[in-house]
Amino acid sequence: MDAGAAPAAGSPSAPRPGARSLRDGDCLILHDPALLAAPQAAHFDPAHWRDAQRGEARGRGSAIVFRPPPPLAAGAGDWVLREYLRGGLPAKLLKRQYAWLGRERSRSWREFRLLQALRSDGLPAPRPVAAAAFRGSLSYRGALLMQAVPGAQSLADRLATGAFALREDWPGLREVLRRVFDAGYFHADLNARNLLRDAHGGWWVIDWDRGRAGVAPARCRSRLRRLERSLRKIAAAEGWAPGPTSALLTALDQELRA
Repeated sequence: MDAGAAPAAGSPSAPRPGARSLRDGDCLILHDPALLAAPQAAHFDPAHWRDAQRGEARGRGSAIVFRPPPPLAAGAGDWVLREYLRGGLPAKLLKRQYAWLGRERSRSWREFRLLQALRSDGLPAPRPVAAAAFRGSLSYRGALLMQAVPGAQSLADRLATGAFALREDWPGLREVLRRVFDAGYFHADLNARNLLRDAHGGWWVIDWDRGRAGVAPARCRSRLRRLERSLRKIAAAEGWAPGPTSALLTALDQELRA
């Protein structure tokens, strides 16, 4: 199995991977030693990867895509580095700073743990590499390294370019969302940019910041309304062709009524 591939549901070969922690100055790091044996604070600085950068990922957080050079991660494919950024009014005052409540409650460490849990349950989420919390006296800033989804194209991009086909794409996407919800995983910001289709046609759910496990499936499923709103908002802002978007909205409404 490719290191970035999601393990099969119920597979005995998909145990929860180990995680280790260490400190590099004011940087508290949680990492997967199988992917990154000796992480450093510098690994969470986008400038460190400038020569290896291959692109940027869209979203509220600041994210870059890069190819880690050997021997750091030979044959590991692309990685994503995402810095946690605030949205809305708080971003004008404290764009990267969050209140310090302990490393296990930092957003980066919590997302790392949640991604590991999702993958252990056989769900298609990115494999986390390392999480960092740069601690100040009363606040911290966070960053997360993870493996990139190979050949990824977001649902938003597929709709914008006309590549989305309801008959081809919706059954797989619906099945993935049902599995995630039935397993009790709550996504805090389910939108058209956080659903990715890989090079083989499989669907992934990304950006699990503020997500939770152990939530009632019905409440998890209610996030389809959030997805529905995001589709309408982005479609109006970017002028998508109405046909595919309308067909998907109808399918989402039927799923919610089922």
